Amino acid sequence: MNTNTYTLKKERFLEYLAVTCNVSRSCRMAGVDRSDMYKLRKSDSYFAENWAQAIEIGVQGLEDEMHRRAFEGELITNQNGTYRKYSDTLAMFLMKAHKPEKYSDRYRTEILSSKKTISSLDDPKVINRLNDILNPLLRFEEGNTSLSS
Repeated sequence: MNTNTYTLKKERFLEYLAVTCNVSRSCRMAGVDRSDMYKLRKSDSYFAENWAQAIEIGVQGLEDEMHRRAFEGELITNQNGTYRKYSDTLAMFLMKAHKPEKYSDRYRTEILSSKKTISSLDDPKVINRLNDILNPLLRFEEGNTSLSS
């Protein structure tokens, strides 16, 4: 494959990636080998930067579609007529992303509440086991990205 064809295929890959946000599908659509694209991303910082931008564009497209389906809904037609179907699940995902302090799962509060009551338990084995479970979660909540000990 000559250099111009390969460059065109790389550009097409990035264009498809921006639309699909899916590497395997973008490779198939552009006619490039998936492992070659990953190797190129690792060795070419300019390509890696364009890849990241394409993913960001794709993610924004996904978020836009989630918003549309959650708040504008989809027209559904069946034997009883046509109605608009909204997605409460997608709406909740969006709310968790944009207002986590209000809509995210309450793991941190539950962990901290549990941690405060552990000292009032009588069985040392239970206390130790709960501490083994809770301490990695607390470290994770404090900014350590790993849940391992």
